[in-house]
Amino acid sequence: MNVTRVLVVEDEDDHFELIKRGFDRQAESGKMYQLERARTLAEGLKKVKGRKPDLVISDWKLPDGDGISMISRGEDGAVLYPVVIMTSFGNEAWAVEAMRLGALDYVVKSPDMMAEMARISERAIREWHGIADRKRLEAQLRQSQKMEAVGHLAGGIAHDFNNILTAIMGYGDLLSEMVGEKSELKPLIDPILSSAERAADLTRQILAFSRKQRLSPKKTELNSLIDGVHKLMLRLIGEDITIKINYSTRKIFVMVDPGQIEQVLMNLCTNARDAMPQGGILSIGVSVVELDKHDAALHELEEPGAYALISLSDTGNGIDEETRQMIFEPFFTTKVVGKGTGLGLSIVYGIIKQHKGQITVYSETGIGTTFKIYLPLPASREGQIPAEPKAAAPALKGTETILLAEDNTEARKLLTLVLKQAGYRVIAAVDGEDAVRKFSDYGDDIDLLLFDVVMPGKSGKDACNSILQIRPTVKVLFMSGYTADIIIDKGIVQDNFNFIAKPVSPRELRLKVREVLDQ
Repeated sequence: MNVTRVLVVEDEDDHFELIKRGFDRQAESGKMYQLERARTLAEGLKKVKGRKPDLVISDWKLPDGDGISMISRGEDGAVLYPVVIMTSFGNEAWAVEAMRLGALDYVVKSPDMMAEMARISERAIREWHGIADRKRLEAQLRQSQKMEAVGHLAGGIAHDFNNILTAIMGYGDLLSEMVGEKSELKPLIDPILSSAERAADLTRQILAFSRKQRLSPKKTELNSLIDGVHKLMLRLIGEDITIKINYSTRKIFVMVDPGQIEQVLMNLCTNARDAMPQGGILSIGVSVVELDKHDAALHELEEPGAYALISLSDTGNGIDEETRQMIFEPFFTTKVVGKGTGLGLSIVYGIIKQHKGQITVYSETGIGTTFKIYLPLPASREGQIPAEPKAAAPALKGTETILLAEDNTEARKLLTLVLKQAGYRVIAAVDGEDAVRKFSDYGDDIDLLLFDVVMPGKSGKDACNSILQIRPTVKVLFMSGYTADIIIDKGIVQDNFNFIAKPVSPRELRLKVREVLDQ
């Protein structure tokens, strides 16, 4: 049964006794109260600092000050707990002033009123919870709107950024092919390509944060993935934090979206860093555990069996049990206003659940925190994903004619060059309108439409629809640097249309073009 903690700040014994009797009568009806008393303002303030009550009832005039000083506010200016002010000789002006300063209610003392203080307190607590719920919902709405704006911004940035990366990666790949493996220029080109790949990964991480990236599971070796995260974290974590990695003695393969799992680990590592402002130890380990039906149910996992276990521990401040219970809730954050979105760990939780896994947290205040991530292993031997049969090397060349519509100049030049080098004839258009005009001129010769989805004026989708009315059998391949949600809004569904995401390497483009042409 819930017990309501009420602090009464009252210096007169007979007044406190009347109030206590009222609460005792309410207790007889099954409601539980824990009544505490303070005789002075100083004593009252000391008690609320030790443990926050559910309600404070305070006399206005106390031996060492005004009871209105019992109203306490947090860093954001919000009142921390409800306060009811009572007085023997107040008036309407006093009541208005008390409410203005943050009191939830104002009561003029009388024997009857003090005997009814328990009922007044119940009403005050209900009102307080209503106000708190409303404020929380309003804050969540503001946060949600802010994150929605961030998501739209991320989508726009991704489009432009991915066009830039397409050019950097594309020209870099072409240059690498031209100079050959033994060229003295090769060591200068490879870092450019690897840096561009990391930039592409960064874009995927931004999109994962804004929940705009779809899962793309692939065979992933966890030791290698954690090694990559380790290298990234070395640049983000200060020298006063030691990172210890306990790799598995064998390779552990799982079917996951590596970008998403990397984002999860980066988020947890960053939180661990913030929890150790004076330095400490961050430990990351990977292993395999076998969970029976009981253990699987205990960890809220769908199925018993073999799981990859990633553990991440810090020697930071730790978190209390109340915080631990709420840590994966959306919008919940222990950081000061403006420093945390409250979405990081809720997204971490969502990503792991999407992978049919589970994440748990154990912590002790002043000792540290441990997160454990369980990811299901394939049904075959532990962590061994059957090797796919080797297919014949796919053709990367052709002689067909491709109508290319791309509004970004650098991306258009690169794509034209890549396709021409593969033997294709390319007719380049600067936007959707230009593409329709060029199809009218060269329509009988065109074998494939390669269109950017989002372009100024006539979109790739609209241009494609116009052309399909003229020739319904022409093959189509869409591409975009925008996120999946924007593509869907534009009417492009990846499951039903041929689609390739930017940034795209020359080899990936040639493979996809050949695949669509051979369909």
